[in-house]
Amino acid sequence: MMTTGRDLQIMFDIFCETSSDRIGQMPLAGVQAWFKEVGITGDNTGVSEFDVENAFKKSAKEESGITFSELKGMVGILAQEKQLNADEMIDKLSGYGELQPDPSDEAKDKNDK
Repeated sequence: MMTTGRDLQIMFDIFCETSSDRIGQMPLAGVQAWFKEVGITGDNTGVSEFDVENAFKKSAKEESGITFSELKGMVGILAQEKQLNADEMIDKLSGYGELQPDPSDEAKDKNDK
């Protein structure tokens, strides 16, 4: 399912509100949390938080946070570097498709019982 830029913008704004006191900018920690929540990063995805950090540094003009337009560029960089489909990443970030939990979290949950 293809998403619109508006869907991604809405999710970006939500994550900005929860991870930053600056409107329209998301810090690296917020980006990493978002990518993990939607299943882009994790033990079995081939994409690490370090990969996200590198793409963030290449895209964000300010260290304090990334803007929406910079985030779109960051997704393109990450997709190219990790040989992923940028449109699929945008779909995940936009909230379409099912959230993909990190399989290692599921294993931890089973061990806790």
